[in-house]
Formats: sequence, structure tokens, C-alpha cells
Amino acid sequence: MKHLVPYLQDDQKAADYLRQLCWPDGVTCPRCGSDAVEPCEQCNNGLQRLNCVHCAARWGQQFAMFTDWTSAIFEESKLRPLEWLLVIGLWQLKLNATEIAAAADMIHTALRKSGLWRNTSHTLCAVLTKTVENSQAFVPKSHVGLCSEG
Repeated sequence: MKHLVPYLQDDQKAADYLRQLCWPDGVTCPRCGSDAVEPCEQCNNGLQRLNCVHCAARWGQQFAMFTDWTSAIFEESKLRPLEWLLVIGLWQLKLNATEIAAAADMIHTALRKSGLWRNTSHTLCAVLTKTVENSQAFVPKSHVGLCSEG
């Protein structure tokens, strides 16, 4: 997980790292596979908006937009890139859902004490608690809601 630390600073850095994982050979259009893509503005969560030149021409439009998460496992997720990267890092440590929630709670507490925690629309702790509660894995009732906002 140490290799992820530089990318756990903000959504932009996390999104850049996840983009490299998803597109190791460069971004290609998820619809047609063309590498003729142009970067456009970035989303407020760090994701890159891209335009496929080939699809736009084929459809007779100026733009055929997608993000670097289109057709990826993250596409429908409400988690921000930073939150996903933290979960991926904790999964690499072979933690189960309950242990991930507990680890997120410790990270959350340490960040709050250090003054580095930023108030975002979704705190990692709240999101990971919801993930644990909704997971397919067995979670004893005594472990649900391990994270607290305190």
C-alpha cells in the first residue's frame, strides 16, 4: 500500500493513478477502440473527459464524449477516485469488508487529528460503512457501522 501514498492526497492524483491502471497503453474509445481521442476538461472529481474523434465523425457530431471510467467497473459508482483507491489499497492487504471499514475508521481518525482531513461530500468512513453494510460478504451486526464521525 506504500506505493499508493503519493496518490492518496486528492481526487486528481487518485484519478490519474487509476487512469494509468485502466489504460496502461493509453486511452482508447470504449465504443470503437480508436486511440484518436482528445482530452477535454476534467470533471470536478478528477476524472478526465475525452472526445473520440472517430465516433464523432461517424455520428456526424462535433463530440462523442466519454470519461476515463466509461465502461469500467467504476462507471456507475458514487465513490470518488480517492475513495476507490483507498479501498483498492486495503483490498491488496487481503482485508475483508469489515476490516476495510475498521482500517478506514483508523485512517479517518488519524487524518482528522493531523488536520489533513478535508470535508468532502462523502467521507471515506461513511462511504465504506455503507459499502460494508451492502456487501455480499457476511458482516455480523456487531461490526456494522464501525466507523463513526467523531
